[in-house]
Amino acid sequence: MLDTTSRIRILRKTYPWATLAIAAYRLTYSNGVKRNREKIRFLMAYFKINFAGIFSLMNDLLF
Repeated sequence: MLDTTSRIRILRKTYPWATLAIAAYRLTYSNGVKRNREKIRFLMAYFKINFAGIFSLMNDLLF
Protein backbone atom coordinates (compact mmCIF):
# COMPACT_ATOMS: atom_id res chain seq x y z
CA MET A 1 0.00 0.00 0.00
CA LEU A 2 1.27 3.46 -0.86
CA ASP A 3 1.66 6.03 1.86
CA THR A 4 0.38 9.58 1.49
CA THR A 5 3.65 11.13 0.30
CA SER A 6 4.05 8.51 -2.43
CA ARG A 7 0.52 9.18 -3.66
CA ILE A 8 1.20 12.90 -3.75
CA ARG A 9 4.43 12.39 -5.73
CA ILE A 10 2.69 10.18 -8.27
CA LEU A 11 -0.17 12.65 -8.63
CA ARG A 12 2.25 15.58 -9.13
CA LYS A 13 4.20 13.76 -11.84
CA THR A 14 1.02 12.86 -13.72
CA TYR A 15 -0.89 15.96 -12.61
CA PRO A 16 -3.07 17.04 -15.52
CA TRP A 17 -3.53 13.54 -16.89
CA ALA A 18 -4.44 11.88 -13.59
CA THR A 19 -6.79 14.70 -12.64
CA LEU A 20 -8.40 14.51 -16.06
CA ALA A 21 -8.95 10.76 -15.78
CA ILE A 22 -10.33 10.96 -12.25
CA ALA A 23 -12.68 13.82 -13.13
CA ALA A 24 -13.93 11.99 -16.22
CA TYR A 25 -14.63 8.87 -14.16
CA ARG A 26 -16.47 10.84 -11.48
CA LEU A 27 -18.39 12.78 -14.13
CA THR A 28 -19.95 9.61 -15.50
CA TYR A 29 -21.33 8.54 -12.12
CA SER A 30 -22.41 11.85 -10.59
CA ASN A 31 -25.52 14.01 -10.91
CA GLY A 32 -26.87 17.38 -9.84
CA VAL A 33 -24.54 19.95 -8.30
CA LYS A 34 -21.78 17.37 -7.92
CA ARG A 35 -21.86 16.78 -11.69
CA ASN A 36 -21.41 20.51 -12.36
CA ARG A 37 -18.41 20.62 -10.04
CA GLU A 38 -16.87 17.63 -11.81
CA LYS A 39 -17.44 19.30 -15.19
CA ILE A 40 -15.56 22.37 -13.98
CA ARG A 41 -12.73 20.23 -12.56
CA PHE A 42 -12.54 18.28 -15.84
CA LEU A 43 -12.36 21.42 -17.99
CA MET A 44 -9.74 23.06 -15.75
CA ALA A 45 -7.53 19.96 -16.02
CA TYR A 46 -8.13 19.76 -19.77
CA PHE A 47 -7.02 23.34 -20.38
CA LYS A 48 -3.86 22.94 -18.29
CA ILE A 49 -2.50 20.36 -20.72
CA ASN A 50 -0.11 21.91 -23.23
CA PHE A 51 -1.28 20.21 -26.43
CA ALA A 52 0.97 22.37 -28.62
CA GLY A 53 4.00 21.07 -26.71
CA ILE A 54 2.81 17.49 -27.02
CA PHE A 55 2.23 17.83 -30.77
CA SER A 56 5.63 19.46 -31.18
CA LEU A 57 7.31 16.61 -29.32
CA MET A 58 5.46 14.02 -31.40
CA ASN A 59 6.45 15.84 -34.58
CA ASP A 60 10.12 15.89 -33.51
CA LEU A 61 10.02 12.18 -32.71
CA LEU A 62 8.37 11.22 -36.02
CA PHE A 63 10.43 13.34 -38.40
